[in-house]
Amino acid sequence: MSSNVVIEKAEYSWNDGVSNIIEGNSTANLTQDLVIPEGQDSVFKLTVTDINGNTKDFEGTYTGQSAVDTTPPVIELSPPSNSDVGSDSKLEITARTTTSTILSYITYKWDNGDETKINATDDQTTINATIDIPDGTHTVTVVAVKENGVDATQQGTYTGIKKPTISVVEDSTGQYLVITMADDKAITDASIVLNGKNRAITADQFGVPQIIKNIPMDPGQNTITITVTNQDGATQSYTGQYTNSNSQ
Repeated sequence: MSSNVVIEKAEYSWNDGVSNIIEGNSTANLTQDLVIPEGQDSVFKLTVTDINGNTKDFEGTYTGQSAVDTTPPVIELSPPSNSDVGSDSKLEITARTTTSTILSYITYKWDNGDETKINATDDQTTINATIDIPDGTHTVTVVAVKENGVDATQQGTYTGIKKPTISVVEDSTGQYLVITMADDKAITDASIVLNGKNRAITADQFGVPQIIKNIPMDPGQNTITITVTNQDGATQSYTGQYTNSNSQ
């Protein structure tokens, strides 16, 4: 801003907002750098006043550059508690943004395996996923990417332990329950309770990957509860009700 006489002050505003004063410096020239607001068509109004009280008005429209969002997403990995380990061991992944920029997608992979991609939907700022932890100890790599390309990576190492399996079927006579307890490695403990009574499994039957028991049912309705533990300490339980079809 320049004048033939000393400039007393300059007053400006953006989009008819708050007025700002730039005091003169006792010269006929006044310079000030201003930041254009983010977005298009911001209206700039300026009034310059000299020491004689004369004023000069100026108005213009400008477009400001959008601020670049460089804040990376936040990734949280939540492993299961000890009571949850088993063939359905899960790892919970939460990826979220702390700014207005939405997420685009996340990927995850175990060790050096293939990536799995989960795309965001409906302008999500948070993506939640629950994935299986493979049997054994493995490292997962999770990448979260925002819509503007800013990303973040998180790794974690977890151990998945498979639970034993339990199968219960009635035999062809309808008087016996055929119980199959199985594990990929070895069964180290098991119990069978029928109508509140323990059906003994001797210690010499453990240490093998499969145990099959034929249990005679009592007359009428029967309630059976089975608990099996493998050598990794993972436990599987089952409770079911069956009716002796040959009850007198």
